[in-house]
Amino acid sequence: EPLDAELVYLNLSQVFSEISESQIALKNAEVNVQELLPDWTPNTTNLFSFTFGATNYSFNSQWVEEHPKVKLARAQWKIKQSKAQLTTMESKANPTIGVNAGKSGDEDLIGVTFSMPLNIRNNYSDTVKAAYSEAIAAEANFRSVYRKQSFEAKANYESLIVSKKYYEQWQKLTKGRLDSSENLLNKRWEAGDINTSDYLLALNQRAEGLHAGIRLENQFKLAEISFILSMGQLSKFEI
Repeated sequence: EPLDAELVYLNLSQVFSEISESQIALKNAEVNVQELLPDWTPNTTNLFSFTFGATNYSFNSQWVEEHPKVKLARAQWKIKQSKAQLTTMESKANPTIGVNAGKSGDEDLIGVTFSMPLNIRNNYSDTVKAAYSEAIAAEANFRSVYRKQSFEAKANYESLIVSKKYYEQWQKLTKGRLDSSENLLNKRWEAGDINTSDYLLALNQRAEGLHAGIRLENQFKLAEISFILSMGQLSKFEI
C-alpha cells in the first residue's frame, strides 16, 4: 500500500536523529582521546572540509591562533617576556662618568669622575628569576589555551560534519512524502478504508517523523554556530 510505504519512510527518518547523536558522541570521544594521546588515531577516515551553500568551511589552525582567548593569552605571555628582559637589564651594573670644571688660582681645572656600583644583584637575582618564572608560566598558559581551543574547534568541526550529513539524508528521504502521506491518510480515513484509531496512530507516526527532522535541523544549526564560535570567525560567515 502506498500509505504504508510512506509511513515506513517517515519511521525510518527517526533513526537518523539517533544515529546522528551517536556519531557526534563518537567523534567527540575520538577528539578527547587524541588530546590525551596525541599518537592515537581512529580507524575511520575523517573528512576535513565540506561545502554548505556558498560557504566553504575548513579547519584552519591559523583561525584558532586568531581566536580572542588565544590572542589574549599570547599577549599576556609577550608582556611577561618583555618584563623579564627589562628586569634583567635593570639588574645590571651601569657605570657613570662625570665631568667637573673649576679654577685653582689662575689655572683652569677639569676633573673626570668614574663610578662603578657594586653589582650586589646579579643576573641570577631573585627578582630576575621571579620575572622569568612568570614569563615561563605565561607561555605555558598560552600553549595550554591554544591546545584546548584547537581540540574544542576540532570536536565542533566533526560534530558539524556529522549533523549536516544526517540532516541532508532526512531531507532527501522525506522530500514530498510529508505532504503526500497527509493527503493519503485523509483520503483513506474519509473513504472509510481505515478506522479512526488507525488514522490517529498513523498521524502520530507522521508527527514523529516531522519531529525527527526538527531535531536534526536544530542539531545541525547548533553545531554550525558552535564550530564558528570555537574558530573565532563569526564575522566571516553567514548563518
